[in-house]
Amino acid sequence: MSKAQMDDELLRLYRQIRETPALAVDFPAETGKGRITRLDTRRYSLSAWNMEFHRDTFVQGRGGDEMRLLFCTGNGVEWTSDRGTMRLDHNEACFCAADGSTERMCYQGNLPFSFLSVAVPAEQFTGMIGCHFREPQKMTQILQGRSFPINAAIRRSLHEIGSLESVHNGFEMMRLEAHLLESLSYCLESALGEPAASRGLHHDDLTIIDAIRERIDGDPAAVPDIASLAREYCMSASKLTRAFKQVCGTSLHAYVIEARMQKGIELLHEAGVPVCEIAERVGYAKPSQFSADFRKRFGILPREYRTS
Repeated sequence: MSKAQMDDELLRLYRQIRETPALAVDFPAETGKGRITRLDTRRYSLSAWNMEFHRDTFVQGRGGDEMRLLFCTGNGVEWTSDRGTMRLDHNEACFCAADGSTERMCYQGNLPFSFLSVAVPAEQFTGMIGCHFREPQKMTQILQGRSFPINAAIRRSLHEIGSLESVHNGFEMMRLEAHLLESLSYCLESALGEPAASRGLHHDDLTIIDAIRERIDGDPAAVPDIASLAREYCMSASKLTRAFKQVCGTSLHAYVIEARMQKGIELLHEAGVPVCEIAERVGYAKPSQFSADFRKRFGILPREYRTS
């Protein structure tokens, strides 16, 4: 099977998963191995993904206007959309709002990926939490991009949810929805339980993270490596890495890459500036690495973007 045929097969599979209320399908042998299951309840759309690709595989698709709760139990995954870059590491969960824009992801070959997605239409999600909390719309905005560890309580509720293929009748569907609501409560508590300043971050640490974020936004090419930044701000590299993700919702590395991509887009609109020069101006020593990161982020090469 050619690469184009494999890409078409993946698109067909993803479309089928998106449009079928109840589904269990094995991955095409030519593409990889694994199994994907999907189940719609009265409130939720659930999909469980367990897969391993034979080679690095780029996929993209459009989500609906929804709030998704994602649980990563395999290797970490990273994806991009018009909202920016998101990353979810092993044993982490996050809230991720989708608005119908294209989302892109590259799976590394020969690594096992496993995650569960629980999606709720955006308006319905706001209504659900509005039954229990004030200012649900503000809470929904705060939740966007919030990641948190899968703690013991969340792990226990996921165990109670079990396999989507084990739901066969209305009684089991009722129990599934009850377990999902319980899991949602634990996840909301983990994501919103306390403000960042009281979760072990001193005010001075918050000031440092804000300064670094503004520095990256201003000139992503001039940002040194994490070790150098940590020394400059008198903070250990591990603490800086942890604090930045806690405040910004993404890793320091991912934030820098996204800032460089956005700066690259600006420069590509300037006529007469070679791609190799743009790569250097946004902080890349090798134009090939800039092109690779650009393609991972936007799905096309910089020169293709310029002519599109």
